[in-house]
Amino acid sequence: MVEKPLYTPESLRRLIDQGEGQFVELKGTWSYDQDPPLAGAKRRIRDFVAEYVAAFANADCGTLVIGVEDDGTPTGHGRSGDEIATLLEVPTRRLRSPLSYDHQLRKLR
Repeated sequence: MVEKPLYTPESLRRLIDQGEGQFVELKGTWSYDQDPPLAGAKRRIRDFVAEYVAAFANADCGTLVIGVEDDGTPTGHGRSGDEIATLLEVPTRRLRSPLSYDHQLRKLR
């Protein structure tokens, strides 16, 4: 993890408010097929992380925000610390050559 935060809560909120685009992807992690919503499939989320990190690496970089719906609503991730650690390992475990990346966990509420 980087020593200096990548985003303050305020700067992250501004980024989210700008919406998705070439350099920003918002990814909610909940499945709304049932009431109450359930945490989405772990594999699907890991696949998504690998796909977007690779896409950003092949472009001019970008920011993937997990736990925020497409409309900018922060919904969290509903994952344990171990599951988050596994998610953060996706770029180095799944992509060839393993990528260097920065990440941070940030509370928005």
